[in-house]
Amino acid sequence: MAYMFLDPIMEKLISAAFRYLKDQVRWQTGMKEDLVKLQENLQDPSCRPLRFQPRADHIP
Repeated sequence: MAYMFLDPIMEKLISAAFRYLKDQVRWQTGMKEDLVKLQENLQDPSCRPLRFQPRADHIP
């Protein structure tokens, strides 16, 4: 008798746990892709703000 009540609850808990894990994996892989894009963009001088670009009058 108790199984009739516990089965649906356990099913919902397991389903929620799997959804959470899938979302975490998707979030982490998406974050890695975004970091790669950011790194590529930062290497392109045209994507940097003007104050971070080297100035011609600056002598190192």
